Formats: sequence, structure tokens, C-alpha cells
Amino acid sequence: MVRTNIRRSEGRGKLGASLFFLLFFGMGSLFEVLIVRDFGRAAGQRSWKKVPCTILESDVQEVRDDDPFVFAVRYRYELDGRAHESSVYKRNYHGVGEYSKAQELVREFPAGTNTSCYVNPSDPDEAVLKRDSLLVGLAFFFPLIFVMIGAGGLYFTWRRPRPEEARPIAAIAPTARKKAMGKYGLAAFFGIFALAGAGMLYPLGIRPIARTIAAESWVETPCKVLRAEVRDHDSDDGTTYSVYILYRYEFGEQTYDYDRYDFLGGSSSGYKGKARIVAEYKSAANPVCYVNS
Repeated sequence: MVRTNIRRSEGRGKLGASLFFLLFFGMGSLFEVLIVRDFGRAAGQRSWKKVPCTILESDVQEVRDDDPFVFAVRYRYELDGRAHESSVYKRNYHGVGEYSKAQELVREFPAGTNTSCYVNPSDPDEAVLKRDSLLVGLAFFFPLIFVMIGAGGLYFTWRRPRPEEARPIAAIAPTARKKAMGKYGLAAFFGIFALAGAGMLYPLGIRPIARTIAAESWVETPCKVLRAEVRDHDSDDGTTYSVYILYRYEFGEQTYDYDRYDFLGGSSSGYKGKARIVAEYKSAANPVCYVNS
């Protein structure tokens, strides 16, 4: 009876562990499929035909969404003697969170200019100004961590140990070779996490700090605040807030609209501090910005 209870307890433990590792394996596999699909689509666009096109309309539109600023474009092109029009900048493009990024696209593709677009040879009505990047394939290695954890956990959970009598005496104590292989395996496993962390450290930490230091030499320029507000964002930890300021300035005999407040970006808790910053810019008589000359 005791032996039966032990077996039942072991079975429940294995089932619980299996569900845990299946979650890792399933989520990782799902992301891998999505990444492979997007990479296949990006690779497929390399066979699209590059043709001349004319930009008919180019503007920034604001919509009610998480990415409120949209680069709205319309262009005309010809293929096999027939004229076509498209309003797609890039596949799956739905807008950006910063006005300045959408404005940069307007400056890159102003109305009335000639440029090139890419047309799907099997569907001439489908065209884009910019093809999907193949760099999406690099993301394949990040979900692979979860796939390896899930698959490895399932293997070791259900692996049947060899009977004691079938094991050679020398196998009772691990050999130095097995110990070394174990160390290399652990090093490779944690090395993947280290690479992933290093990959996130540069864009989220090192790059903003380097830009902030470089901006110390930028030119102080008068500007006009067009909009200043505190934006709220929903997250797993509750509502977070960020400072949003849209301003206009002149530099080099050209007028620019920009909305970068600082290089760190992002949002955090604490509404009052950000509301104080917004109020200061709204009431400032002579606000200034800093321009990279």
C-alpha cells in the first residue's frame, strides 16, 4: 500500500512538472512559428519587382490607438503597361508612438517626388514602399531558450532510469568526462541568457546614455510648444505615465516638428512629477530645445 501511494505521488509530480514544461515548450514553439512565418514573408518580398513610382499624397495622420501617428501615403506605379495605386508603406505597418518618426517618413517620401516601390508579381495591385527586414530572423534564437527548457524538462521528467543491476560498477560514480560535459552544457545554457541580456542592454541602457552625453554639445534653439500632455499606459503592474511634448523649431532655414523629450523614453508610475513637467512647458514663455548640428 505504501509503495502504491509513493507511485501515485510520483505520478502527480511528473504530471505537474510536465504541464509546467509543456507551457514553456508550447509558448516557445508558437513564437518560433510566427518568427519563421514572418521571415518567410520577408524573404518572399525579395522576389518582388522594383518599379518607379510617384508619391501623390504624403502626410502624418493621428488616430486613436496605442501608436497614434500614422504615415499616410498614396503613390502611383505602372506594371506591364497598366497604372496602379497603393497606400501601403510597409506590410503590417499601423503607425508609431512618436510624431517625429512619422514626420521623418513624410520628409523621406514627400508628395510630388519620384521613388521606387516593390510590386508582388503574382498580384500587381499589392505594392510596398519598403520591404520587410530579414533581421527578423535573428529573433529566432530568443524563443529557442523556452523550447530547450521545455523539451529538456520533459525529457528528464519522463526518462526511465536504468536498473541498478544493469549499471556497471564504474558508472555509479560520474566520470570526469561526464562532469565536464555537464559544465559545458550549463555554460552553453546560461550563455544563451547572457547573450539575450547583452542584446537588450545596448538599446535600453548603453545607447540612451551615450546619446545623452553626446547631446551636451547640441545647439540650444528656441522652440514653440504645440502640445504638452501626460499620457497613460496600461501595463501588467497597473497604469504608468509618460511625458509627451510636441514642439516646433527652425534650424538651417527649415522648420521641424519633433516630440522627443529625452533619450530614455518609456513610462513609469508617478503622475504628479510628469504633470509638473508638462505644466512647466505649457507656461514657459521662451522654451528651448537642443538640436544636433
